[in-house]
Amino acid sequence: MRSLPSPARPRTVAVVAVAVSAVVLTLAALAVIPGALDSEPDVPPDELRIATGSPNGVYYRYGEGIRDVLAQRLPQLRARVVETPGAGSNLEMVDATTAELGFVQADIAADFRARDVRVVALARLYDDYLHVVVRADSQVETVAGLRGMRVSLGAVGSGTAVTAKRLLLAAGVDAEKPGELNISPLGLAESAEAMENGRIDAFFFSGGLPVERILTLKGRVPIRLLDTGELVPKLRGGRPYYSAHVIPPSAYGLGEPVSTLAVPNYLMVREDMPADTAYAIIRAIFEGRETLAAKHVAAERLNVRAAINTDPVPLHPGAVRYYREIKP
Repeated sequence: MRSLPSPARPRTVAVVAVAVSAVVLTLAALAVIPGALDSEPDVPPDELRIATGSPNGVYYRYGEGIRDVLAQRLPQLRARVVETPGAGSNLEMVDATTAELGFVQADIAADFRARDVRVVALARLYDDYLHVVVRADSQVETVAGLRGMRVSLGAVGSGTAVTAKRLLLAAGVDAEKPGELNISPLGLAESAEAMENGRIDAFFFSGGLPVERILTLKGRVPIRLLDTGELVPKLRGGRPYYSAHVIPPSAYGLGEPVSTLAVPNYLMVREDMPADTAYAIIRAIFEGRETLAAKHVAAERLNVRAAINTDPVPLHPGAVRYYREIKP
């Protein structure tokens, strides 16, 4: 009797076998492509210096928070905080590549961009409030009343000094004119100490609420804050980032709200920072907001809708990629 042929292999089995082989080959191929199965950007090891400000100010505390976040999420960047005089110095350092990140007020950043400096923003972080501090028993009631007084406008290289001079000019006081003011270029800690010891009559400081050193000063000597809100319209021409905000009584326990000049703060980098690095940094900052807020309450104001508004400074392409991905 003739033997029967072997039964044919079912077609479905053959198709499955081919499909399984294709998947295996695909996985093998992906395994040799760095990052192909991982959405993490490629961030090579490097040093990341964060230009901040005085240890008594918000920039420094916020910078410590960013350092801690990056240590947890991007340890290969070896982030560290650098003490500086303030915003002007920070941007100069970023531009000169002696710092990779820098906290900068919008008005300072706009001035640098007008000089075609190669710096861009990662985010708008929070708003600074300009504090004009006098003793509670001072006869001065307005910024114009500071004419002839002993006044600290902030440290040389600080954003405070730039904003203070503009505000004074709006009040009719030219800080550059001899005899208008007896100026001391002191940082925050030095200004507070000088007021406590009676060496100055007033000082300016631009910072997020609350400024710890001003709180400490208030616990030692009675102080007031001058209202500057009425001068803001005179400053806004060509400077849309300036606005009038209110310092609530709860910030310093001073009993009544004070209207004052507010200016946003941006986190700045050079425009040639690799896109993957910029993306990874801003993503880590947003994902580490709780760590930031533990360093300073100003970090609680970090949100995507505000962060993308860095006019007139453009955002870094790496930051743009992140904001588009999370779709605010």
